[in-house]
Amino acid sequence: MNKAIGIKDKNKLLMFIFLIFFNQISVADIFNVSGTTGKTSVSVLDENSFALSYFNETVSNGYFYIFKKDGTIVVNRTRFGQSVNYAYALKSSAFSANYFSISWSSPLKFAVWNSIGGIYTSETAIDTEGASYVDSDALDTNAIVFVKGGTSAGGQGFFDIFDINGELKNETNFLSANCLGVSVTTLDENTFVVIYKLNTSPYNGFKVYDKNGSLIATKESIGLSSSFESATLDSNTFVILNSGSIQIYDRNTDLLYSNSTQGGQVIADLNSNYFVVVDNNKFIVFKRDATIVSTTSFSSSSISSPSIASFDNKTIVISFVDYGGNRYGKFVVYDINGTLISQTPPTLSGFTIEPQYAKNGETLTLSVELPEDGENNDLNLYCATTPSASSTNNDFCESLNNKVPYSISCNVNAGNDDLNHQIYCRLYDGKEYSIEKTNWYFNDVEPIVKLVTPSTDGNYLSGLQGIVFDVNDADLQSNNDGNLWIDIYYSSTQNSFQNVIVSDGNLFDSSLFSCTDTNFSTTQTCTYSWDTTAIADGNYYIDLNVFDDAKLNSIKYSDYDFMVDNTNPITTDNAPSGWQTSDFSITLSCSDANSGCDTTYYSVDGSAFVSGNTVNITTDGNHGVSYYSVDVAGNIETTHDINAPLDKTAPTYSLGSPDSNKANQSVSQFTFAVKLSDATSGARRCFWTTFKNGTVQDSGVVDVNSDGYCEKTVSGMSNDDVWFVRWIGNDYADNNASSIDSNSYEYDTTPDDGGSSSGGGGGSVTVLPGGLGGVGSFCQNDLDCSAGLYCDDNAGVCVRDSPIAETIVDYSWSDSVKLVSSDSNSEFSVVLVNKTSKDLPLVASVDSNLSRYLSLVSDVNSLPAFGVRRIAWRVFVDGNFSGARGNVVVVVGSGRAVLSHVLELKPSVGLGALWGYRLFEFSQPLPFVGRVLTLGFGVFVVVVVVVLWWVYKRG
Repeated sequence: MNKAIGIKDKNKLLMFIFLIFFNQISVADIFNVSGTTGKTSVSVLDENSFALSYFNETVSNGYFYIFKKDGTIVVNRTRFGQSVNYAYALKSSAFSANYFSISWSSPLKFAVWNSIGGIYTSETAIDTEGASYVDSDALDTNAIVFVKGGTSAGGQGFFDIFDINGELKNETNFLSANCLGVSVTTLDENTFVVIYKLNTSPYNGFKVYDKNGSLIATKESIGLSSSFESATLDSNTFVILNSGSIQIYDRNTDLLYSNSTQGGQVIADLNSNYFVVVDNNKFIVFKRDATIVSTTSFSSSSISSPSIASFDNKTIVISFVDYGGNRYGKFVVYDINGTLISQTPPTLSGFTIEPQYAKNGETLTLSVELPEDGENNDLNLYCATTPSASSTNNDFCESLNNKVPYSISCNVNAGNDDLNHQIYCRLYDGKEYSIEKTNWYFNDVEPIVKLVTPSTDGNYLSGLQGIVFDVNDADLQSNNDGNLWIDIYYSSTQNSFQNVIVSDGNLFDSSLFSCTDTNFSTTQTCTYSWDTTAIADGNYYIDLNVFDDAKLNSIKYSDYDFMVDNTNPITTDNAPSGWQTSDFSITLSCSDANSGCDTTYYSVDGSAFVSGNTVNITTDGNHGVSYYSVDVAGNIETTHDINAPLDKTAPTYSLGSPDSNKANQSVSQFTFAVKLSDATSGARRCFWTTFKNGTVQDSGVVDVNSDGYCEKTVSGMSNDDVWFVRWIGNDYADNNASSIDSNSYEYDTTPDDGGSSSGGGGGSVTVLPGGLGGVGSFCQNDLDCSAGLYCDDNAGVCVRDSPIAETIVDYSWSDSVKLVSSDSNSEFSVVLVNKTSKDLPLVASVDSNLSRYLSLVSDVNSLPAFGVRRIAWRVFVDGNFSGARGNVVVVVGSGRAVLSHVLELKPSVGLGALWGYRLFEFSQPLPFVGRVLTLGFGVFVVVVVVVLWWVYKRG
């Protein structure tokens, strides 16, 4: 298929002005080259102008022009009948000099236009019966008759009369059979003839009607060929044209003349005496008696779809499709003598200039698009930089004596002025010039681009990154001067343009680029935001190609490669699991296979993030540690959250049951409890050891219950058993507290009075678990003692109701009564023996009656396992001392044994004092014989002293 209009988009909107061609595109763009469905129709408006309509099957549209007789266009190409399915029929009829109609099928419609191309009556349907053939003729200046028919269902013969406004005035079914063809010709403003052809009897004929639809006359079996036309000679006479014959009838159906040897395709009346017929590529003038006057050839090749109309009694216009050459639609205007009044001038559809944007001094090629000349004359091309190109105005270029088939071009060098140039071209066939066409080209200089970033060595890119470049084009002060384009690529090697980032990006498009300004005649800096997350990590270069509308370009690329790194670094920790009981450190280790790690940040317990790789945990608490790293490319790792629990503090106790030492209890089962507290890791469990009468019985572990207590139940107690539990608390960090002993529980159903233990002498002993708990406290009566205790009148301390035999210590007091004097250096003591395998703490005290006279010789605070200790007090009295009596108390094992002793101090005088002293020195009363001997010795001494004193006085 030949090219029709120009290839360049900018030329598609050029106006197509023609004299002889219906438009300036090829027949292939008007009719199907291989088909025969192209239609033309011509109707004369007045003695100097006509309307020419045609159907373009390729685009399924109809078009019309209005021309003057000399070929000048009055109304340029105008479209009608959009989306026409198929052009079975096309007919143009003139109402007057001011209005004409065009009817077409399928679907069957008509519309009315005025003589300046304006629509007067919009498209109006004239068929609902399925007709495919239509013919029309104006009755007068206000009415038109359409005759229609078809071979398909509903294709019976009808005629419709419409007024110029599209209002249906009459519709008549003139045949009940389907039609193979129809034609209509108007005799006068009230009468018309309908000619028809059938495929059944009577096969063909004509009918004369008035415009009210009344039948005036009819004639059948007139011998019509497959195609026929009709024309009116006068109000009484009309001509029927067959493809091979001519018949002339009057309105009364009488055959007046005929010619059985000459027919044609279309017919038009000249006047009452002459008519003209088109037969293939010639037209024939007949007299009204059907004799030939003249024959004139108007085309050198075969034609199709002719249409003919007469201006007056001596001038005709013929439209047709020329099968020769490119099958263009054409028209010719002749007088009755066969003289050509106007003919087809050469046709210039347009021309191209390549390249349209040219570098200074570049060779330009100007090529004519599909030139045509109806007479196939030699053609000259003249192109100039000013309008009206001609043989004398061709300063751009010329190409002479081009012959059929035409291929016309010329070359010229572009200038160096960086300006837009308008070029004008015309064809000349030796007689007439074609319509002038224009096009343009632009002298241009290449733009300049420079990559700014990324360009330097060591760039790392991640996420959205700006590709920054400087660009300059001396010709572009604004978008009105043209466009500036850029291609941006990333590549694994320099200047290889492997992977597109932006293709044909317009730098005037602010949605793509951010430029400091769009006056590119001075250097501007532009930025493109590149999402690097869409590409694989790796090393790349940036390639730039900036170019203008002329495709003049400049290429730049990265001097150094850069790394795209969109992978976050990975940080791990070596935090120990579970609770720790001593200070520890966490090491944070970062790895990044691409750009490498930059900085690691951490936060403890929600504090502000600080940089570092070591986290020190030194205070108690379940610490929350958050950390992340950033790599050199700026990728930020997702924050990790871990726990770092530290508990360096042991749990604490609060004794539960029994809340005090319990004696003489009648129930042989008891649950010991201690409350365990730990503010950090939490109280977890207790290790327990049960003791009966000071001896280990069992051990184990018990978890803290929901109330925070450790409990141990002891059952099956025997009479007089004293039980307690030794607790060691444990928390979830596995810290152990120092042991603590519970208060005691004594199961005793038969309490008794106690006495001195077998291991010591002179005092009572009570074995107690837990602290003092009131036992051993000085008292004056029972009200001073706790429940279950009473005040020992002799000892003056609180004791249990039933003393228990000593299982903890043996002991011996040195004195119960001691004689003292102001000049003596005497002591009072007690000896203790530890009967257990553990060290026991000691606390010794005296009441207020003795505290001013007794002072510990040395501070003894423990009793070693299976060891012996002597606790001694030195006695100090003065000359006025008259005696004192009070309690001495020693508490062993934090109250597990309380030793109380009543000591009486007496002044030492005379023999009694000596006696007493000797008793004191021996610590035990002497036998009777010893006492006598001692007394005798004392008397002896006294007597000797008295005698010596008497002798002295005498002498």
